[in-house]
Amino acid sequence: MEKNGDTRDELIERKCSGQNPSSLTSTLIRFAYQISRGMEFLHSRAILHRDLAARNVLLFDTNVVKISHFGMAQRGPMYTCHLQGPLPVRWMPPEAIENRLFTQPSDVWSFGVVLWEMFTMGATPYAATHCIQKQSVGDFLAGLKNGLRLDKPMTCPEFIYHLMQQCWQLSPEDRPNFAVLSEQFKIILDSETEDTYLRLNNSYAQFNDIHRDILKNAFEVHVNR
Repeated sequence: MEKNGDTRDELIERKCSGQNPSSLTSTLIRFAYQISRGMEFLHSRAILHRDLAARNVLLFDTNVVKISHFGMAQRGPMYTCHLQGPLPVRWMPPEAIENRLFTQPSDVWSFGVVLWEMFTMGATPYAATHCIQKQSVGDFLAGLKNGLRLDKPMTCPEFIYHLMQQCWQLSPEDRPNFAVLSEQFKIILDSETEDTYLRLNNSYAQFNDIHRDILKNAFEVHVNR
């Protein structure tokens, strides 16, 4: 396989070339499934990535994506960072910003931001939020605690944004794990016939209608376990 670069740069390039984001819906969902499976594997080995972002996901010419850049990774169910220095605040949940406490659910929060990056074709998270400057991280943290979240990308299917919102639950215990997230994407992909799957590239709204009930039932099963 030949590496094309990181996912964020590739999506920006496609966007600049005039490619409509809605034409990539099925491809982006395949990317999301691969990333969630990769993170599921890492967590099964008790590895926290701590820097999951589209820039750290490599894209190969066969539309295979691989998680990379493990410079911040740590082994164990949780890790408290005692070193002072810059952190990827835009991708971090409130508990990690406030206490520098990283857990598997904090990686899940970051994955939600990665989904947002993909469905905006490489936009910068919270670009319009001025309180992320170093002197105002406390204001950004307060905003997150009070419900500040990234808006739904224009061409993002409703149920994908619902998954993002699940990843951004304030309480870490309320966020799905990567096994659950992988299953959601697998349900989507497995439920497609070849003809229906091809139609997804033409209309993400059609995609919403087909899968809204399927995903709703899947989440109800997860919540009631």
